[in-house]
Amino acid sequence: MRLPIRKTDKIATAWRLSLFVAVMALSSSILSRESGKVAVLDDFESGPAPASWHGQVRLSNSHPAHGRNCLEVKFDSNSATVSTSPQNGNWSGFERLLFDVFSPEVVPLILSLRLYDAVGGIPPNVAPDDFFLARRKLFVGSGWTHVEVVLKDLGASSERRALALDRIRQLTLAADPERPFTLYFDNFRLVAGLESNSSASSKAPQDTATRLEGRWVTIAQVGPRDRIAESPAVGSLRREAEREYEALKSTVESSEHMGLDTIYSQAELVAAELGLHFRPLLPWFNNDREKEQMFSYAVQACRQERERLEKLLTGEVRLPERDDTQVPGPLVAPYPPRLHGLPIHNGFFEDAEGRPLYVVSLHGPSRGLQRFFATPLQHIESYSVGGGSRWTVDASPVYEVFEKYPDTHRVGWDGWCGHLIRDVHSMGGKKENVVICLESPHIREAVERYIERESRQWLKNPDLLYNV
Repeated sequence: MRLPIRKTDKIATAWRLSLFVAVMALSSSILSRESGKVAVLDDFESGPAPASWHGQVRLSNSHPAHGRNCLEVKFDSNSATVSTSPQNGNWSGFERLLFDVFSPEVVPLILSLRLYDAVGGIPPNVAPDDFFLARRKLFVGSGWTHVEVVLKDLGASSERRALALDRIRQLTLAADPERPFTLYFDNFRLVAGLESNSSASSKAPQDTATRLEGRWVTIAQVGPRDRIAESPAVGSLRREAEREYEALKSTVESSEHMGLDTIYSQAELVAAELGLHFRPLLPWFNNDREKEQMFSYAVQACRQERERLEKLLTGEVRLPERDDTQVPGPLVAPYPPRLHGLPIHNGFFEDAEGRPLYVVSLHGPSRGLQRFFATPLQHIESYSVGGGSRWTVDASPVYEVFEKYPDTHRVGWDGWCGHLIRDVHSMGGKKENVVICLESPHIREAVERYIERESRQWLKNPDLLYNV
């Protein structure tokens, strides 16, 4: 018997069909986007020898990241680079360069990466800084390191132009080997979008992941952190270190209530805290070998300091006899020490008790560390001899005259100036050659104006001891 088809049934059927088509189209779009685009530059699977690579290289099956083979490279004082001229020099349309490095070394290594294009040329016919240079930024940890180089907005080191990604001519990896070592490279590829499993390298949570983005480098682990294994022995040592840390912390509080000076005990707590809670966040410390050393130190140091305080609290060890009607000063004088007018003996200022005073400083200490180190305001870095630093010269009269008068430019330097004030290799400030000549009358006059303007602020600093 045939049943009549109602109008509502037709509408429902049409709606379901439209929804099905839309879902299929969306799924197809997502799958296409997820598959991304991959161009393999070299996976070392197709030939008996890596003929396109130059250096101390050979094909190996010791540590492949993908497939069966990899490139073994030996670095020493006679051969510190390995390079290739990729057959596919058109890297436009790709987002990142990926490759993998295996290091059998226990200590991390630092390499440099260079990319040359058709505009700047290739060695030896290459203009200075007219190529991409990641100088000593390619961090290689022990075991596997997975490297990502972001290609978007990649520029020459001079920062005067973008790299011609459609005409890449050479890739070079360089080391500064103090002793010979061997690394294993694999699976050089260009990727846009999400990479599929067919081309992706094998990874483990504990592996190092190094990401280069222009001048910046990020070093992490593949993770997630809760999947990075820790041996039972190291886990037990961690728990023991945490117990000793808490026990010393409690003893320090009791000792302060009883009038003991605990500045050195607090320093041990800070050192233990760094080893227990901060350093394990860093990839090069987050392994069993390093953590065993750090946790063992925390156990020993905290226990010894706790036992020392306990002997003082119980009277087992007696402090030197003193006039208990007077309040003693601290073991470590707070900064700033009032040096003016104090006597000097054997090259040291001395306090009222004849103890030598000297300043213990640290570059940029946090507020917490200023319990142990002088304030960073005890010195300033004005670099007034040149009228500013690589950070501040842009707002200095020196920069104004440097832009205006040719005689302010230093001559005869070969691309690395020794930093008076900065060149394109300076680690900070604008990537620009501002290399001054101190013999120029214009520079001297500008430096005088700089000092006159800035010295008013320097003299207002009550903590200032010296000016660089």
